[in-house]
Amino acid sequence: MAWGIIFESTFGQFGPEGEFTGWIDRLTAHFEAGLSEAEQAQVNPNNPLNSYRANVSDKFNSNKLEPIRDHEWPDIYTLQRPHKKLGAIMSVTNRFLIVEQSLKDLIEQLEPDVHQFREIVVMSKSGKPADGSHYIMII
Repeated sequence: MAWGIIFESTFGQFGPEGEFTGWIDRLTAHFEAGLSEAEQAQVNPNNPLNSYRANVSDKFNSNKLEPIRDHEWPDIYTLQRPHKKLGAIMSVTNRFLIVEQSLKDLIEQLEPDVHQFREIVVMSKSGKPADGSHYIMII
């Protein structure tokens, strides 16, 4: 089934500004511990750390279909400011998609075993988790 999404706004409940807490640090630690030969082959030698980070980010919103390793998944998205309500689907930093549980369930019912989901905590700046369960989704 083909489907598309147009986000009319990149702010608010469907595009809340924020950051993936701890994600860059985790990618940097992996880079500093030493990349595999396959990872090194994909890195631009003129700017290897940023190139590695960009390669990982691309896995989430491109047609590369490369496996995403455990350390490459963000696990916390911290909102920059409070929101009364969050969208059932959100386009966030680096064009990642985050969906709530009910939308994940619906998508899996319509297209079982087609999309990848991984749980992520959506958190306020004060450290309070948002209501409900949320997932990064790869279409």
